[in-house]
Formats: sequence, C-alpha cells, structure tokens
Amino acid sequence: MNPSNSIGIDLDYFGSQENTTPLLHFADIANPTKKDRFKAGNGKIKTLQNRISVGANYDLSLSSSQKLNIKAFFQNYNLKYQDNLQIMDYHYASFNLPNTHINQDGSQFLDRKIGLEMQYNLKHENGNLIIGLDSIYNTGERNLNFDIDWKGDIKIPIPPKLIMQLSSYKHLIQTKVNANKWSNSLFLIEKYDFTQSFSLTAGGRYELAYYSGHRNLYNDMNIGMNIGMKPAAGSRGEQIEHPQTTRSHLSQRHLGTPSYGERASSPRTPYTLNKEFSQITHNYALELTPAFYFQAGNVYVKYEKGFRSPSPDNLTSRSGSGKSHPYLDTNVKSEDYHTFEVGSKLFAGDFAFFSLAGYYTLTQNEIYTIGSAHSGNGFKVGNYKLTQRAGAEIVGEQGFFDERLRLIESFSYVDARILDSGIASVQNNTLIPYVSNYKATLGLNYTFVPNWTFWINQSFVGSQKDTAQNTIPAYNLTDFGFNFNHQSFSLSFGIRNLFDSFYYDFYNKDKSDEIVGYAFLIAQGRSYFLEGHYKF
Repeated sequence: MNPSNSIGIDLDYFGSQENTTPLLHFADIANPTKKDRFKAGNGKIKTLQNRISVGANYDLSLSSSQKLNIKAFFQNYNLKYQDNLQIMDYHYASFNLPNTHINQDGSQFLDRKIGLEMQYNLKHENGNLIIGLDSIYNTGERNLNFDIDWKGDIKIPIPPKLIMQLSSYKHLIQTKVNANKWSNSLFLIEKYDFTQSFSLTAGGRYELAYYSGHRNLYNDMNIGMNIGMKPAAGSRGEQIEHPQTTRSHLSQRHLGTPSYGERASSPRTPYTLNKEFSQITHNYALELTPAFYFQAGNVYVKYEKGFRSPSPDNLTSRSGSGKSHPYLDTNVKSEDYHTFEVGSKLFAGDFAFFSLAGYYTLTQNEIYTIGSAHSGNGFKVGNYKLTQRAGAEIVGEQGFFDERLRLIESFSYVDARILDSGIASVQNNTLIPYVSNYKATLGLNYTFVPNWTFWINQSFVGSQKDTAQNTIPAYNLTDFGFNFNHQSFSLSFGIRNLFDSFYYDFYNKDKSDEIVGYAFLIAQGRSYFLEGHYKF
C-alpha cells in the first residue's frame, strides 16, 4: 500500500475446557465462612468454549487534515455444557424432594456478530469533526435443556383411611431461543475551540434497530404416585397395605385426593409453546460539553442524553408455568438517561495529576428482568419508571525520583436506587442490585533497579445488595508483586489477596429460583502467580 492508505487484518481465537462443580447453596450452608471456600458443589460441570474474531481495517488519508477509517468484523462465540449435573433438594408445590438430579447436558449458547464501521475525521483550524456510520447484525441462539429427576418415598395421609405415596418426579423442559438484532446508527461529534481557554464539544447519535426471532418451549412432567389404605393397627412398617393401588401422573396444577382405587388425574400430555416476535426501535443521544482551560488544567461541565436499546431476549416474557401461561410480548421500551457532570483535571508541575468529577444520572424506563426462564413462576421483563445514580470520583497520581516511584490513588462513590419502580413487587427507593456504594484503591510502583519494578495495590470495595435486597458485605484486598522487563520479554510474579480476605464472586440469596439462584461462590483466597510474556 502507498503511504496514504493501509490495510490491517486481525485474527483472534480462544478455546477452553473448564471442569468445575455447581454453586454452593444457602439451603445447605446458611452462613458461609472461610472453611467453605474449598467445598465443591454437589454435581459436575464440564464447559466447552470457543471464540473467533476476524477483523479487517482500512485507513485512508484523504489529505493532511482528513482521514477515513473503515472496519469490517466478524465474531463467533460458542459455549456448550458437555456435562452439567446438579444434585440438590428441590421443591415442588409443598413437597421437598431431596437429592433431585437436575441435568443440563447439551445446553448451548451461541452469539454471532458481523458489522461494518466507518468514520471520517476532519481536523480544521478551530478543532476536530468526526462523522461515523455503524451497521451491526447480531444473532443469538440459546438451547436450554432441563431434565429434573427425583425418585424416593414420601407418604402423605389422606383422612380418614387413605395414604398417598409419592415415588417419582420427572420434569423435562427444553427451551430454544433464536433472537436477532440489526442496529444501524449515524453519529457526529464536533470539538470547536473558540479560544485557547474555551472549547465546546457537541454531538449526536441516531440509531435504528430491527428485532426478530422466536421462542419455543417443550414441557413434559410426570409424577408417580400410589394410593392405598393405611396400615391396620398393630401392623409392622408403613407400607401401603392394599395391593389394588394405581400408578398416577399428577398435573402441575393438581395434587388432589382421589378416592381409593381411582386415578389421581388423567396423564398430563406434553405441551409446546411457540412465540414469534419482532420490533423496530428509534433512539437518539446528545452530548454538550463546554470546557475551560488554564495553566494548571481544566474545568468542564457535561450534559449527556443517552440510551440503551433492549436486547432481543427482552421482548418476551412468561407470567407462570403450564400451558395456560404462553409467552407474551413485553412491549419493553428503550432506556433513556440524562447525565449532568462537573469535573476538573489538575496538574501540579510535572510530578502530580488529579482528576475530580461529580455526576447525577436520571434514567427513565430502565430495563429490568425478574425471575428466569427456568423458574416455575415465569419471568417478567419491563421498565422501571425512574432510577438514579449520584456519585463522585477522585483520581490522583504522583511521580518522584525521575518517575522511579509512582503513587496512584482513586476513590469513587455512587448512590444507585430505584426512585419509582412502577410495579408492586419492587418498593420505591430500593437500591439497585450489585452496585458497590464505594470503591477505593491505593497503589505504589517502585523501579528499584533498571528493568525491575516492585508494586503493591490495596483495594477497598463497599457493600452491595442482591436481587432480594440482601446485603453483600464490603471487603478489601491486598496484592503485590514484581515485574521484570527486558526487550520483548516480560515476567511477573507475586501474591494476590495477601491477607486472605473473605468475599464472594457470586451471591444471590433470592429463593424464587432455587436452580440458578439462592446460591453463592466464595472468591479465591491467598494465591501465588507467575506469568511470562514474549512479543514476537
């Protein structure tokens, strides 16, 4: 290629096989401690993943002040559960079914993206203009297999003389989702320098998105049951006495008390649900940022009107279980948020830098999901009427002894809450789940001899709430290590979580979905690492 244009090609592949166990459940361990860190879940999971990314990039210099960039890309991600078995106490209606086997073997998630991005850049006497066009087609497929299997012996008296024996529960659920989204957007942003001490940045984006897809559910459930006479007085054991009992299959909605010798209900035939969906959305975003510059730094004020359009999976929901509860259109809206921010970047000579910012974000129609696709109560997708995030951020960095010693500090605080939920099941003024109220870091890097650097980092992470508003405790971490760099070779080694702090990688004490919820994963304790890299 000539000096005015160039072509680049990127190719990336990742593949992995992970063998692990299911999460631990609060039903088994009500108050987890450090001693539970190395406990395995009851079952086995073998996950296969592969991801491939291909990109082609073309840069063209139209003149000394004009550039054009065109990028085309393709991404394919595939996750499959070769084995996924969870053994747990499962609840159906009022029955506790111990040691239920829940098998998800063969469940698979596939995500593909293909896109084209174009950007024109013009540098002029008073600033910079950028115009862009994006077109991205995203398709996702999810094949979810649930095979719930229990065998046992539960006896339930039926006054005056009958007894029911529950001996098996078999429930097969297969869910297939194919969802597509084609988004096309046009954007423009201009930074105009009115003087050396004042600039104004303004921009906008428009997005048109097309959605399509379908959901399919297959359901087959059988409950094995015997009905017989209670043992006569003085008889041994609790066996059902009368031999003329019948084997029955109870429907999801019927656990009745049939007369002796009759079937409890007609066998429940399997059923299938299907739902096609499509939608078109229009969204726009705006930004306006005046900035004032002086010798020691700058001060800026920013307003941003942004959006988040729904994912294709947000377009359908289901209010319960059984054939009488089909998939429904959610009519979910795009999120619209308004952010007001004031900040400053300050320099103290050449050795210190500070950044301060305060912001307030008001979001209309924030998208929520309550429940999951494998919950017996169904799942709901909708919009909260009004949510807010108010916070502040401070970052500092200092260098001493010709940059051999560097100190880094940061602190952020956010109050994220639902001001007006618009639904009865979520109270107003509730904290938004999984948002830490604060995070602070202190870091030190010291190059004590050429090519060798010692570093230490201390992090403080505030408390959070889970989906049921249970508190996830705050924690702090200390990591340290050494880095060695020589030409194309680098080496790092050290200790993570030096003081063996106790915290969670996953925490959900919501009992509404005991298969994927009401569980936890304790994060790794003190660990040692050694990493080497060589650049060719």
